[in-house]
Amino acid sequence: MIRNRSKSPRRPSPSSRGANCDVDLLKSTARDREELKCMLEKYERHLAEIQGNVKVLTSERDKTFLLYEQAQEEIARLRREMMKTCKSPKSTTAHAILRRVETERDVAFTDLRRMTTERDSLRERLKIAQETAFNEKAHLEQRIEELECTVHNLDDERMEQMSNMTLMKETITTVEKEMKSLARKAMDTESELGRQKAENNSLRLLYENTEKDLSDTQRHLAKKKYELQLTQEKIMCLDEKIDNFTRQSIAQREEISILGATLNDLAKEKECLQACLDKKSENIASLGESLAMKEKTISGMKNIIAEMEQASRQSTEALIMCEQDISRMRRQLDETNDELAQIARERDILAHENDALQEQFNKAKQENQALSKKLNDTHNELNDIKQKVQDTNLEVNKLKNILKSEESENRQIMEQLRKANEDAENWENKARQAEAENNNLKLELITAEAEVNRLKEKVDALNRELEQMENELDSARSEIELLRSQMTNERISMQNLEALLVANRDKEYQSQIALQEKESEIQLLKEHLCLAENKMAIQSRDVAQFRNVVTQLEADLDITKRQLGTERFERERAVQELRRQNYSSNVYHLSSVKPNSKCHSPDRAHHRSPDRGLDRSLEE
Repeated sequence: MIRNRSKSPRRPSPSSRGANCDVDLLKSTARDREELKCMLEKYERHLAEIQGNVKVLTSERDKTFLLYEQAQEEIARLRREMMKTCKSPKSTTAHAILRRVETERDVAFTDLRRMTTERDSLRERLKIAQETAFNEKAHLEQRIEELECTVHNLDDERMEQMSNMTLMKETITTVEKEMKSLARKAMDTESELGRQKAENNSLRLLYENTEKDLSDTQRHLAKKKYELQLTQEKIMCLDEKIDNFTRQSIAQREEISILGATLNDLAKEKECLQACLDKKSENIASLGESLAMKEKTISGMKNIIAEMEQASRQSTEALIMCEQDISRMRRQLDETNDELAQIARERDILAHENDALQEQFNKAKQENQALSKKLNDTHNELNDIKQKVQDTNLEVNKLKNILKSEESENRQIMEQLRKANEDAENWENKARQAEAENNNLKLELITAEAEVNRLKEKVDALNRELEQMENELDSARSEIELLRSQMTNERISMQNLEALLVANRDKEYQSQIALQEKESEIQLLKEHLCLAENKMAIQSRDVAQFRNVVTQLEADLDITKRQLGTERFERERAVQELRRQNYSSNVYHLSSVKPNSKCHSPDRAHHRSPDRGLDRSLEE
């Protein structure tokens, strides 16, 4: 089997060391087999000696039987002779000889019985020895066969371990390549995280600027709302005044028609009314002053309306700028979302790669456990045959050296894994910083919403004040109506009807001109109001859009937080799995002490096979 292996490479490898250890184990097993063979030969010699002793004893037994038969024949012959010569003087001597022969016969009988008992005992011992020898021989032959089977199994396992070692080397090289690729990806992700951090800082600054612009625009809007409410109130007052003027013109026309009929009556009352004219002239002067004051207020209202138009233009320009900033912010948010999606994809790829590595490590661990079990069984059988502590100590020392070399390699791999874990922790810290920045942005959004609510409350308070002002305006209108009623009463009581008619005609003409001017002004004010309302609607839409953008940003922030939480959990799980794999790899290297001792050395390609060496030792 060893001759069929490929030649060894020039550089020494841990597989050659393991093969040398396997050759030492084969030599030790061959020595054990030779010793067992010597013991078998000793048992066979002992059995041959026992069989020789049995043959000698059987020959001695046969001799004793022959002597016994000869003695019986002599005794019978002597009895016959004694019976023939019983009356002779030599009978006494014959009786003595007969007694001596009988005693010898008895001794021979006892010896024969003793020899038979010894023969039976020796037969039993021989049977027992043969049975034990056959049993021991069968047991030893069985053990020799088992040892040969174990040697063949060890050769097969050695080849399997050689293939497993090559596979493990390939997996280690692939893992190293993957670790290098992971390190490169970690560097790329760090650079991307730095870039994203800078972009987040720029986005945060832009967000702060937009919030400031929003707060400024909200203040301007509140001011404009207040000014618009004031203008609306003034416009309402002007509408009421225009209605009053129209009523007055209608009343004056009716008065003109009545005055045409009452000229004759007034001519009679002229003298009475001249006395009242002086008093009424004073009242008219006061009313003229009040009209001049009202005209001044109207001119002030026109100036306020012009200022409102300028402010509305400025607010539209500010809103356009805000819309541009918001579009820019949306583009930047889309870019950040795309980058976050890319990072999530890369993290998923890293998680898949870690799962594949974990499966490979689990497979290698299972194979190593099976090999360690087989090796433990073979070592236990070899220790049961012969407990050779010195040889095992030498093997353990060799394996310790191999383990040290492998532990150094494992330490390098562990250092690489530790570096990868440190990189992952750095990524997690950076992700936490990004989360903190996002939380700060969220807090700033909450503060902005609180400011918006506060401004809303201020607007409500201003609305209440406006209602109070409207109530005051109603009271002022009632006073104006009273004054107008007094004016009508005073005009009715005028005595100089001609002067009044001329004055009334002039007033009618002037009032018509003023009404036309006021109607044109009212139309202009209405147009301005429509424009202001349109601008307010646009601004409200923009505010709603801003709120939608803010809600979208909050939703995106929540999604990114969830993604970061899931990624953090996956990273922690990957770190725990890597730690478990490191622990399992340490256990694997401790348990692979015995498998490495079984590795095949390609340097022994030209040596003779262990099976032939064992056969030759058995033949010797």
